[in-house]
Amino acid sequence: MKTRNWITPLLLLAVVLLGFNMYGAYQKQTAVRPVPCLDPEVFLEQHQHATLQIVVDGVLEAIPTDIGVTAACQSALHTHDGSGTLHVEAQDVYPYSLGDFFRVWGKPIERSDYTLTVFVDAVQYRKAPAEIIFKDKQQIIFSYLHI
Repeated sequence: MKTRNWITPLLLLAVVLLGFNMYGAYQKQTAVRPVPCLDPEVFLEQHQHATLQIVVDGVLEAIPTDIGVTAACQSALHTHDGSGTLHVEAQDVYPYSLGDFFRVWGKPIERSDYTLTVFVDAVQYRKAPAEIIFKDKQQIIFSYLHI
């Protein structure tokens, strides 16, 4: 009888610890790291340029000038012109992704009533496009087709 007295609290403790562990893993998975503004007093740790082309039903869509640039902040991820060049000018070594850039832009990657095919350096990318980590001179093409 004494053996059973400690089994129930031990099982309860194991369930609680497992629950906290699963919640912690969920939080890590869903946490979104903000893209910082550049500090003019701090040197850059990374300076890369990728190119993004967005094609919608066969028509090239312009990437706006000054995404991530305001009077108060130049984001580590930004554009200077409408060429599609995405600038990664960061004061840290964080592996910034296309998902980070779209959050800075304030646009979703997915579009309703469209299928999306993604190419990175001329190879079809079959994972979630938000997970594409920027590399220097990378060529990214989004091709949206109306369903």
